[in-house]
Parts: sequence; structure tokens; C-alpha cells
Amino acid sequence: NFPYKLASETYKIRQIGQGGRIMKNQITNYLLDHGIKPHYKGFNYVVSAIQIIIQAGTYLPIKSVYIKVSEEYGVSWQCVERCIRTLIEASWRTKMPARYFQDKPTNAEFIMDAATHIKLEIAGDDETVPSA
Repeated sequence: NFPYKLASETYKIRQIGQGGRIMKNQITNYLLDHGIKPHYKGFNYVVSAIQIIIQAGTYLPIKSVYIKVSEEYGVSWQCVERCIRTLIEASWRTKMPARYFQDKPTNAEFIMDAATHIKLEIAGDDETVPSA
């Protein structure tokens, strides 16, 4: 009985890992579609931040998200915040389509908006997402 239980737990872990990979791909595609360039250090930070928000399933204060991302990458939470801000500012100046935001979004606005859109996409409700 024990090996069966272990195998089923391994299967669950593998499923979660694959779901995480799929989610990271969806987040990456969303960011690329919004003109966010992956060569910025903040790119990976914002992918992780969006993933944390989606997996939490509830509102998290943005600073706690920065702290979780900073622990994942071994940097300070201030570094995460600054790199994400730089990423958004650079993308806003160059290519971020104005149809998504009237004004340059804050880090929290951008991350929460992306998490909401991706969560709806994962749920299969992408058609109900309005284009702002």
C-alpha cells in the first residue's frame, strides 16, 4: 500500500509542476503581448509575482508579494520593486499599448490586472475579458 501512496503523491506533485509551467508560459505570453521585453531583470520577477497572486486566489498586499519573490531570487524586496517599476516604465515609454491602460500603471495595478486576465484565461473565460 505504501508504494502506491507514494506514487500518487509523486503524480500530484508532477501535476502541480506541469500546471506551474503552463501558467508561467501563459504569463510570459501575456507580458510579451503587452510589449514587455524579457531582457529586463524585472521580467522574471513580475512573472513570479503574477504567479503568486494567481496561486493565492485572494488579494495579497503587494509588499508581501515582493517579499516572496525576493526570497525566491535571493535579493531584497526593494530590488524586486525597483526592477518591476523599471520594467513597466521602459515598456510604457516604448511599446506598451495604450489600449490596456490610460496612464502608466503602478506596479500593483499592472500585476493585479495581469493576474486577473490570466486567471480568466486559465478558467476558459477569456472571451469575457473586456479590452480596456
